[in-house]
Amino acid sequence: MTDGFYMSGPEEGDKVDQTVLVCDADGNEVIQIHHGSLRGRKAIGRHIAKLLNKGAARILS
Repeated sequence: MTDGFYMSGPEEGDKVDQTVLVCDADGNEVIQIHHGSLRGRKAIGRHIAKLLNKGAARILS
């Protein structure tokens, strides 16, 4: 478990599921990123997580 939001990407060598996710501290997937290169999607995921953590955001259900 982590504090706040974090980016979770495909496992090393995974060629089937290339989804990049932003997850909350409990490991719930809150954002999926599908468009662009894997490197770009990971950068976007890390940036979104950083912004959510900086703003002390929470997901509304």
